[in-house]
Amino acid sequence: MTHLFNITTKRVARFGFTLVELLVVISILTVLAALSLALIRGTIQQAQENRTKSLIASITQVLNDRWESYDVRILPYRINLDDRTGQQIVRTDVLLELIRAEMPNRRAYVMSPATFPSSDFTTYYNSQSVPLNTVDDQIMARPPSVWNRYRANTTGWTDTHQEAECLYMILRSITVLDRSGIDHLHNDEIGDTDGDGFPEVLDGYGLPFQFRIQEDFDNDGIFEDLDMDAMAGFYGGGSPTDPFVNLGRIRFVVRSSRLGDEDAL
Repeated sequence: MTHLFNITTKRVARFGFTLVELLVVISILTVLAALSLALIRGTIQQAQENRTKSLIASITQVLNDRWESYDVRILPYRINLDDRTGQQIVRTDVLLELIRAEMPNRRAYVMSPATFPSSDFTTYYNSQSVPLNTVDDQIMARPPSVWNRYRANTTGWTDTHQEAECLYMILRSITVLDRSGIDHLHNDEIGDTDGDGFPEVLDGYGLPFQFRIQEDFDNDGIFEDLDMDAMAGFYGGGSPTDPFVNLGRIRFVVRSSRLGDEDAL
C-alpha cells in the first residue's frame, strides 16, 4: 500500500529590517540631513549678508546729510589772506579738522582737541614763503558743539572697536525725522562686544562695523585710508592745491569685515 504525503513548507513570518537595510536608510537620512543643513546655513548667510548691505545703505544715507553739508557750510575760522591758493588751503585744513571733530573714527580724535591749523598745514604754508606771522593772519576757530557732546563721558573707553563706537556716537548726534539716527536701528544692531561700556553699531553678523575716512591720493579712483593726524595726502605729497576746493577726493566708508571692499559704500 502506497502512502502519499503532502509535504508543505512553512514560511516563518519576518518582522523588522536587516542590518543592510538599516545601514542604507541611515545613509540616505544622513545625506538628506547634510543637504538640509547646507541649505539652511546658506539661507542664514545670505540673510546676514543682505541685512548687512541694507544696514550699510541706511547708515550711509543718514551720514550723507552731514557729509554733504561740508561743501557749503560756513566754517569756523577767520583769516586775512589775499591769495586764493592760501584761502583754499586754509579752508581745506579747517574742513578736515571739522570732519575729524564731527565724524571721528578714532577715540583719540574725541579725547584730544581739534587743532586749527594743523602742524602739517603750518609746515606747508611756511614752505611757500608766506608764513602766518601776524595776529590778523591766524586762523580763529573753535571745536564744534557736537564734539563737546562726544566728550561728555569717556571714562573707560578703549581703542578696541573704536570705529564702530564712534559710528554710534555720530549716528546718535544726527536727527532724522525728529528722532536720533541711532533710534532707527534695531536693538540687535547695537551691542558692546568689547565690554568697555561704549555701544557699537553691529552688522548682520553681529560684528562691529568698520568706519573709515578715505582719500583718492593720486586722483586715479583708488581710495586709501586717510590719516587725519598726519594729513599726508594733502601736505607734502601730490598737488598742494588741487584737492582743496571740495570733497571730491575724500569719502567716508562704512564696511563689514565679513564683506569685500566692493560692498562698502
